[in-house]
Amino acid sequence: MSTDGRSHQRVRGALGDVISMILGPGSFEAWAVFWIVLLCMLVRASVLANVFATSGGIFRTNLLLMCGHAAVVATVAGVLFVVVPRALERVRPLRGAPVGRARYLLVILIVAIVTTGALIVMHRVVLIPSIPISLLFRPLANAIAGNFAFILPVLLLTNGIASRFAQRQRRTEVVLRSELASVRTERITLIAADERVRSEIARALHDDVQTELLRATLRLSTVADAVPTERREEFALALAEIEHAREHGVRAVGRRLAPPLGTLGLVAALREHCDAFGGVLDVELDADDAFRARFLRTEDDDPVAIAIYRTVEQGLQNALKHARARHARLRLAMGEGSQVRLELITDGQLLAADWQPGLGATVIDTWVDAVGGNWSLRPGDPDGAVLTATFGR
Repeated sequence: MSTDGRSHQRVRGALGDVISMILGPGSFEAWAVFWIVLLCMLVRASVLANVFATSGGIFRTNLLLMCGHAAVVATVAGVLFVVVPRALERVRPLRGAPVGRARYLLVILIVAIVTTGALIVMHRVVLIPSIPISLLFRPLANAIAGNFAFILPVLLLTNGIASRFAQRQRRTEVVLRSELASVRTERITLIAADERVRSEIARALHDDVQTELLRATLRLSTVADAVPTERREEFALALAEIEHAREHGVRAVGRRLAPPLGTLGLVAALREHCDAFGGVLDVELDADDAFRARFLRTEDDDPVAIAIYRTVEQGLQNALKHARARHARLRLAMGEGSQVRLELITDGQLLAADWQPGLGATVIDTWVDAVGGNWSLRPGDPDGAVLTATFGR
């Protein structure tokens, strides 16, 4: 195709877009119509008031009256763009008949006719003293035709442009919602994969590492008698340390990686985790009876239970790491329906008003979002921070 041919094609495409924007079909944007019609009517009011003032009228009085007139007419036009489409949808003979552009133009035409009638009637009702009625309505047919010729293009252009922008905005919103849903799905997939890896590592620690440590302890025990007398106390202490590491260290790491919620229940698992901070961070746990009953026994992969556990875990770690907290109070309660409320109050350094989320906040946000909740972190009173979260809807 030649350059001239492509140019003509672009021109035809642009003209087609302009015609489509003006003649529809499109959505009906009542607020845009109201504001643009109001603006046009106010400009018209200013011009008319000035014209009539030069012929002996009172400019300020005429302007105020005609501005009120403009507001009424614009309101009528805006309301009609809501009422008329809905009314046509309820008329059975029109169902499946004129649709698309025909229905769109029909609505515009009805609104233009009724708005023109309102404009004429308002001129009569306002009765501007300095404007002779005969000047406005001589003859009446000309007044109706002139006002209709003013209103119809305004409605077509206003709603067409507003509809085009609204459609673009809706398409953008659809794309953004789709991308947000994709991101949310990816985040949920990542945390699910993270929990699987945690469970596998915890199982390996329990089944393999603890077994190997136990085997090593038993083998060392068999040669205890061969150890020189002066070194037996030291040897026994080393065995005790290995056994303590196997029984408590490895076991504790495994439980933190994958808390046995199905065995302990959520409250006991949280209590165990809070006690692990003993001597460093004193945590008071307060759970109401409804919460204890709900999470007395739960599955290891219960997403709400895991979300609560991970939120508490990250909240306490952040309070200890960033705020040097010494005391914390954890409150857990059931809300409306199956919703769970969490509040973690910690002391230490006051949370900055312009704090920036880090890895811990990202983990909390991901888990809370995964179960349809929300959360917030704000400065405490007088120090520390307050973490609140709801889980479920």
